[in-house]
Amino acid sequence: MRPIAILQHEAAQGPGFLQDYLLGHGLPFRLFKPAQELNGPLHARDFSGIVVLGSNHSVHDELPWIGAELQLLQDALEHDVPVLGHCFGAQMLARAMEARVWRNTCANIGWSKVWVTQPAQQLMHLPGQATLFHWHYDTFDIPRGATRTMYGKHCLNKGFRRGRQWAFQGHLEVTPESIRAWCA
Repeated sequence: MRPIAILQHEAAQGPGFLQDYLLGHGLPFRLFKPAQELNGPLHARDFSGIVVLGSNHSVHDELPWIGAELQLLQDALEHDVPVLGHCFGAQMLARAMEARVWRNTCANIGWSKVWVTQPAQQLMHLPGQATLFHWHYDTFDIPRGATRTMYGKHCLNKGFRRGRQWAFQGHLEVTPESIRAWCA
């Protein structure tokens, strides 16, 4: 099995729970740090999936690694490689799908409730409401052909799905240790 590529952009924003899950289920993965080491993957088809984590940057920042990552996500869409985006990763996936990404009217930082749409409840086996950790300033439109999976009070679009591509405008990967590191 090809490994799952995980793109980590900030030292304190690692894969957390996601890494624990992958290790616990014997799923191979490779961690990349494109913002620090400029070592991001070039071809999506080299991986069984791509996970894009959060960042302190905006998807509109003109940095070489952001442009390269956008190309990687477009390659993933072209070759139907599954993508999971958390926060910045969700915004990058929306942008790769040609949806608008912009500054939300207010920052969404901390624990807050989101509502899960009926189809997403069935697919993910989730209740109608969940409390997630958020730390973002930007938001996105739901891309053409995608369906909203979650929505919130202070930020309407909290998630979407299109085929094998999933985006969450929250941090499902956080652990107590990672939240302490972010706040420090």
